[in-house]
Amino acid sequence: MVADRFGDGTPWHVDLDVLPGAVADRVGVRVLPLHRAARVWLPAGAADRRRSGHGPLGALDAVSLTRSTTWRAPLG
Repeated sequence: MVADRFGDGTPWHVDLDVLPGAVADRVGVRVLPLHRAARVWLPAGAADRRRSGHGPLGALDAVSLTRSTTWRAPLG
């Protein structure tokens, strides 16, 4: 699974029930830095961080796990 989150400031929600590779209570997350020369649009804050840095842009500020239950029932 690949997803682009270039510092837009919004939470990234991942449903582990449908994520291939999530086994029991374990999942791996790899953060790949954005190369300084990558030609992508960035929100103002991320663009400022990229301009002020000297290398690739990459950060993981926090991780939290929230357990929830989804109830499903056949209709009809």
